[in-house]
Amino acid sequence: MLCVQLQEQAFLSTMTFYFIAIKDIFIRLQTM
Repeated sequence: MLCVQLQEQAFLSTMTFYFIAIKDIFIRLQTM
């Protein structure tokens, strides 16, 4: 049970990281 929870948390944090990174790239492209 704990293992699944840790995997879910890691997946969510990875998705959040990619989302923020992509948003940052879009903001940089718009300001260029």
